Amino acid sequence: MPRPKSKRSPRPPKDLTLMGHILKQIRQRRGMSQAELGKRLGMPQRTISNYEGGVSRIPSNLLPKFAAVLRASVAELLGQKQTPGADKDREIWKFVDQVEALPPRDKRAVFRYVEALATSNTGARAA
Repeated sequence: MPRPKSKRSPRPPKDLTLMGHILKQIRQRRGMSQAELGKRLGMPQRTISNYEGGVSRIPSNLLPKFAAVLRASVAELLGQKQTPGADKDREIWKFVDQVEALPPRDKRAVFRYVEALATSNTGARAA
């Protein structure tokens, strides 16, 4: 007698689950919600959820876009290697995003201020 079919959907392949897990980790390290990542990529939050849950595969032509928005390498998204400095504090990434959203004049002022601080601290350490 044939076995009755399960009403549960089949488990996603391990590579989809792993890639979704990696995507979620990187997104969370950057302090982004699924909705925010979706907005930056021009897709619904549900699509991001499907990618992270291993329900859908990220199309290969979108991997560079994901990498750019998440400030990661495509290799890191694929689980091949970690981008140097990928574990930066999420507050720093939020700050960087805020600076990027500033008008050009204000952005230049922030860069000059940070450069001045970095220069003065470098000089203080050398003394």
